Amino acid sequence: MEKLSGYICYQSDWFAIATENRVAICDSAGRSLTSLALPSVAWRYVAGEPDGSTITAAGILSPKASVLAVWKRQQNLWRMLWKKQIHGVVEALAYAEGVVALCASDTLQLLRVGDSTQISQVRLPQPMECLHVGSHGVWLGSSRGELWRYHNQSLARVAKLGVGEVLCIGSHRNTVYAGSADTLIHVYDISASRITHRMVGHASEVVCIHVQSSQLLSAGVQGDLSLWKPESHYPDYRVMHTGQNPSAIAPTAKNDACWALLSEGVFQVDWTRQRATKRVSRQQIMLATQTKTSIGGK
Repeated sequence: MEKLSGYICYQSDWFAIATENRVAICDSAGRSLTSLALPSVAWRYVAGEPDGSTITAAGILSPKASVLAVWKRQQNLWRMLWKKQIHGVVEALAYAEGVVALCASDTLQLLRVGDSTQISQVRLPQPMECLHVGSHGVWLGSSRGELWRYHNQSLARVAKLGVGEVLCIGSHRNTVYAGSADTLIHVYDISASRITHRMVGHASEVVCIHVQSSQLLSAGVQGDLSLWKPESHYPDYRVMHTGQNPSAIAPTAKNDACWALLSEGVFQVDWTRQRATKRVSRQQIMLATQTKTSIGGK
């Protein structure tokens, strides 16, 4: 089943999910809030602010071009701030603190959310699987199992993690967490400039990470979901689910459970009961894209 790519606004319990023609926004009950569309764009990635005030999405326009768009929420209505054509196919997207970062055509580009101004652009020495805008710079994970950092206009490899690709990255304060195809989460201390330890507990490649001050959430490609203390070596809770290909994980608004977006839909994970319950089906998400309410470009 084709992977659903999306963004979870955990502070408000709604989801923005990229489909072939639209970015569908629905609430935790599966009700369609709106869908954001641009003609001839196949959407692939969505990212946004934790409070849900702004989202950005990247989609494929042609084999040699992509589109990047930013929408802002104002009084429960969505308005497009801007759209921009990007050379090449966008392969990774991240957003934080007013900056959009993307990898396309062997380059890392940083743009200002407010007006699409390009902050910087740098050539990448190898293919990157993921990126993260966070503590002390932009962090990138390579297909060769390496962790890279872009900071103060300089790109440098900071660590060799293992034999598998780096598939997801999160950070909090002075620590970076990198999920890998080797099923481990590698913990990098920025001040010490080294890997301090590895978090063990996944049964498959780690493809999603969400970090908060008191907890870390992660998801494996086969639907194995884990809750950790950020400084721990082993998970506090694990839920083995039959779903596959998670693309986002985040706590619920009350912070007592978590949301996970998998190929089959949106699931709510109860850690103490060790089960995941489907809240929004894939069919509901597809129906949400057919809503009459849509926002086009300007």
